[in-house]
Amino acid sequence: MLILLVSACVKNTGTGNGNPGKGTSLTITGTNRVEGAMNDSLVIVGTGFTADTSKDIVTINDVRAPILSATATEIIAKVPVRAFSGNIVVKVGGKSVTGPRFGYLVTSGVVSTFAGNTNLGPGYSDGIGTNARFFGPVALALDTTRGNLYVADLLNRRIRKIALQNAAVTTFAGNGTYGDEDGNGASAEFGSINGLAVAKNGAVYVADADYDVIRAISADGTLVTTVAGQAGQSGYSDNTASTSLFNRPMGLTFDNTGNLIIVDQGNKILRELTTLSMDVTSLTTGANGNFNQANGIAYNPRNSDVYVADAGSNQIKAFSVTAVYYTYFGNGTLGYLNGIKGAPVEFNRPQGLAFDNNYNVYVADTFNNCIRMIDNQYNVTTLVGSTESGLVDGSGAAAKFNEPYAVVVDNINHYLYVADTGNNCIRKVVLE
Repeated sequence: MLILLVSACVKNTGTGNGNPGKGTSLTITGTNRVEGAMNDSLVIVGTGFTADTSKDIVTINDVRAPILSATATEIIAKVPVRAFSGNIVVKVGGKSVTGPRFGYLVTSGVVSTFAGNTNLGPGYSDGIGTNARFFGPVALALDTTRGNLYVADLLNRRIRKIALQNAAVTTFAGNGTYGDEDGNGASAEFGSINGLAVAKNGAVYVADADYDVIRAISADGTLVTTVAGQAGQSGYSDNTASTSLFNRPMGLTFDNTGNLIIVDQGNKILRELTTLSMDVTSLTTGANGNFNQANGIAYNPRNSDVYVADAGSNQIKAFSVTAVYYTYFGNGTLGYLNGIKGAPVEFNRPQGLAFDNNYNVYVADTFNNCIRMIDNQYNVTTLVGSTESGLVDGSGAAAKFNEPYAVVVDNINHYLYVADTGNNCIRKVVLE
């Protein structure tokens, strides 16, 4: 068994069996792992422990770990479910010692239906949870500081808002009429809403693909404005925001500096709206983007890479911060195949992407009817769902989706929300 050497120490007192010996230092000198998944064995080597497992306390990220056995120099515990990443701490006899930081590996999830009701069929109604109705939800954005999830309700031509606390669904903007009318949120009109992102000030940005513009909705929902592009004029032009041109803008994400990155699907490139100067520039070219119906986008805060779900290529493409190169996940073959880093993997028209705060990226693998994960070591696995479509709540592969289009991560509570488009509802995944 490999023990990773660490060094942490605090003085302790006691008797030895059931209590640590008098003058014995409470130390952590090594562990068998510094990352792992729920229920993995965690061996902690040190001094000052007790053989009475009721008097040893082990926590990871302040979550208590079940202890299987203990001696004065070794504790064998299990990684607790939903511990997530944080320090290993051992407490004995009123003393504590902090060990290495532990990296929690998400391997599965428990799926429930959060809002919307497929049994009622597609439609439009506000309400609590499954009393609400949607018609083609295709994009999501989360504002955890205000406790709201925003939904692009495509075929209702509205932006809906869901309160995370009680799953109360309300209409945030749009009157359901097809159009490009700005103004008061309740009377505004939208065309094809395909991307959402929330700014730090709470404003909700919308990619309206049919009208080739980027719209913004004030945080209180009272005002909708066109902030980039010219309504009804498709094209390609970098310029000031109001004179720029887009061709079917789709996915949206903000970078660390507050600039908006846009998937310009029709032009097969990434664009950037600099929100301070309100200028539009191109981040990629057709040559180094090589997109084929790109849609979802996610920003990696660790290294400022940008990931794009290129549905037409059945690939996830990753761009550096300077957009001078790209790598990809997926061999381009339409299919379903997981793999370890470097091995061939396959997707089936992936649409949505989201990062968690451990830099794993979640993929709405739309036509495979499941949620895949590219972990921070670039291994590709299936988190929840299977290739069989349906609507089934449950854990892991037992859960079923119907063409999920979008995902978003609540990094505070470690939940994943999914726009389950074919089922016209929003699902919630408790990450494990």
